[in-house]
Amino acid sequence: MAKGQASAELLTVISIMAALMLPLLLLSYINASSSAQKTSLAVATAAASQIASTSDSVGYLGEGSSMLAEIEMPPNVQAIEIRNSQRVSEIVLNISTSSGYTQLVFLSRFQISANGADLKRLATVGLHRVKISAQGNSDGLGMGTVQLEVL
Repeated sequence: MAKGQASAELLTVISIMAALMLPLLLLSYINASSSAQKTSLAVATAAASQIASTSDSVGYLGEGSSMLAEIEMPPNVQAIEIRNSQRVSEIVLNISTSSGYTQLVFLSRFQISANGADLKRLATVGLHRVKISAQGNSDGLGMGTVQLEVL
């Protein structure tokens, strides 16, 4: 076997291996990106759920009660909104994803008040300490007011 033939065969084998490995690496990269996005959405869902459930708990305990919650926000949360209607409040997280914008909405039976600066701080990446306190009277049917404050 000539030296040139061995080199050519080696290059052919390496080329075939590279051709087989590149699609696998591409699939791995796509799956890793998808997993990171799913994890981020799960963290955002947990954060919004925790705000809603803590608001309900404090509201049912009545005026003067408060709780501290540690809430983790992922990096893709663009904004947090509180929408109050007659009987409920909506906690809305606006999240950017690879396919566009998504909104996560959770409900609280109590009116939630928070200032814009606190909601902006809460929308930043990281772990936040949030004080949630009952401000108004409640008849047990969700008629009170809950104050949200980022510490």
